Amino acid sequence: MEQIIKEKLQPLQPKHLTVVDENPGSPRGSYSYIRLDIVSDKFEGKSLLEKHQLVSSLLQQEMKQIHALTLKCRTPSEQSRQ
Repeated sequence: MEQIIKEKLQPLQPKHLTVVDENPGSPRGSYSYIRLDIVSDKFEGKSLLEKHQLVSSLLQQEMKQIHALTLKCRTPSEQSRQ
């Protein structure tokens, strides 16, 4: 699941991307608990909600298998301030 998510998010041209499956031993087809940290210039000028919607739209198919998705979406300037 982690590799599929990374591939699906490539249109965002991430500067940083971490995908962690919090339930890695789950059988295929069961629900996953995903934690995602992504930094992209494509988030520039977007609200937090718009950033989340953008990521969710790219993961439409995968969302059927994801029980919980924790998103941390930032621009490079937001990342440098932390």
